[in-house]
Amino acid sequence: MKSKKLKLVVGIEIGLIVCLCLCGIGGAVYYFSNNPTTGGSQPPTQPAAEATATPSPTETPTPTLLGSELERLPDGASIFTDHDGRFQMTIPAGWLAVRPDNKDEINAALVGEGAKNQVLFDQLVSDKDAYKANIDRLLIYPIRPDIQENVIFGFSKLVWEASDTQAIDNAMMGRLVRELESSGSLPGLRVTTSFITENGNEVSVMVIKGRFSLPDGQGGSMPFIANLFFFKPTANSVIRITFTFIQDYEAQISADVNLMIESIRMTR
Repeated sequence: MKSKKLKLVVGIEIGLIVCLCLCGIGGAVYYFSNNPTTGGSQPPTQPAAEATATPSPTETPTPTLLGSELERLPDGASIFTDHDGRFQMTIPAGWLAVRPDNKDEINAALVGEGAKNQVLFDQLVSDKDAYKANIDRLLIYPIRPDIQENVIFGFSKLVWEASDTQAIDNAMMGRLVRELESSGSLPGLRVTTSFITENGNEVSVMVIKGRFSLPDGQGGSMPFIANLFFFKPTANSVIRITFTFIQDYEAQISADVNLMIESIRMTR
């Protein structure tokens, strides 16, 4: 039975697939978005619900969300601070970070980096359309112009689940590994590593890494790496960060991913 908690893992869906031949990299490379899929159709319109009674004064009011900040540093890195999730993380230079609820940041990326990189542009539009309010907190793209300009080597998403009391432990990790390998969210995924560790800021992080492939359109396949990280900023919430990128660039991209996870610290 699938866990009813730590439900963020269910959010790893494959949507639009874009194929691009990259000069100097070779081969047909597939990029895909986190666009949710529901069988290709929208649910039928539901009948209007009956009016409900006004909540009594004794009911707990919905907490006010405080939002987030994204500070661009002179060296090209960024610092993301989530005031609701109560944590902070540094994104290294060479990665494009935007908050999906910030239209100015999305539009700036579309007319900036996106204007020179059609695959990045399409990915930004797809991720913007798939945005889930108060859940999707940050989109992060490894563009790494030091490797090759105007190329996107993968994509990442940071998600906050405000109501999830499930503990992060070995039992839950085992269930998540089984679900990931059997769900089909990432076709043919095989988990290669899973463990729970503590970074230098004393944040306990569950790590699940795996490999999967997609057809390259030429009778072969293109290998990808999937990295999932889970941590609990509070007892009743969970953060999930998913990094997906081309296997050929595992060494360069993984080094950046490790720096990001090591930089996570609590702000409460």
